[in-house]
Amino acid sequence: MEILQKGNLLEEFNEVEEVVLLDYSWLIYRYYYVHGEMSNGAGVFNGIHFGISTLVKYFLRGGKKRLLVFCKDGYPEEKYKLFEDYKKRRRIECEEDHVDVFSLVEDLEEIVCIVPNVLFTYDKKREADDLLAHWAYFFKALGKHTVVFSGDNDLLQLLPQGIFISRGFKNSRHEYVGEDYVFKKFGIPSVYLLMYRTIIGDPSDDIPPIFPRLRRAFIRDFVKFWHGNSIQEAFDMFQPLNPKIVAIIREKLPEIKRNYELMKLFPLQNQDFLIYRNPGTRKLVLKYGLRSFDKFLTEEL
Repeated sequence: MEILQKGNLLEEFNEVEEVVLLDYSWLIYRYYYVHGEMSNGAGVFNGIHFGISTLVKYFLRGGKKRLLVFCKDGYPEEKYKLFEDYKKRRRIECEEDHVDVFSLVEDLEEIVCIVPNVLFTYDKKREADDLLAHWAYFFKALGKHTVVFSGDNDLLQLLPQGIFISRGFKNSRHEYVGEDYVFKKFGIPSVYLLMYRTIIGDPSDDIPPIFPRLRRAFIRDFVKFWHGNSIQEAFDMFQPLNPKIVAIIREKLPEIKRNYELMKLFPLQNQDFLIYRNPGTRKLVLKYGLRSFDKFLTEEL
């Protein structure tokens, strides 16, 4: 394993035009459910390997100089202490499947890291979301065109900072989601999204809504006062307009603070996270029957 420092990144990837930060766990599960039964002629499971190596190949072809950084999940102990049911359904589903998906891809890092422009980043106490945000801010500050590749709506919080969000890639082009997507789905600009989703909850992470029966229009009005202010200041400003709604929201202040902490991204710009490459050998590529990726390596390296 080769561990890189931020200074090394600046020097080695100075000519990179675009940095793509990828949600590793999201991709692992995505390709597991798409290619779950896929194996090579020797019976070696290779569905996830095929999906992610193909994605790497598509990203790095076409002449555009890209750096790919896969962000891995740690164990966010503080979030589980804050709310023990956080992502509970997802954990139960994994137990019921009796499949440790990540045990199926132990060699995957080594396969894709054969390509010099592929790195991984990890912190044992942080979710991938926080690492995606951290490196997005870092590379954006360097003037790089920065794209987060993830299906998680939490990452839409990065849109106001000029960071691009992509959920697909076809013909060497990203399929971006932007303000039009946010407004169509949530009815508000992305700048208010964290506060709005704090109140409506996130079923994908088992974060409950604060007010299941409260009209969304009232919530949208309230979060406009909350943005840029403390929630107490928002209460004071919204009180003359709708005192009944303020009284209702005040009663749930502890739950609101909990949801906010669960959903907020923490870029942690003053902290250094492990970023590394762990290249394997071409024999691994052939072990998994990834002939197309092997041909790509022959042509590109």
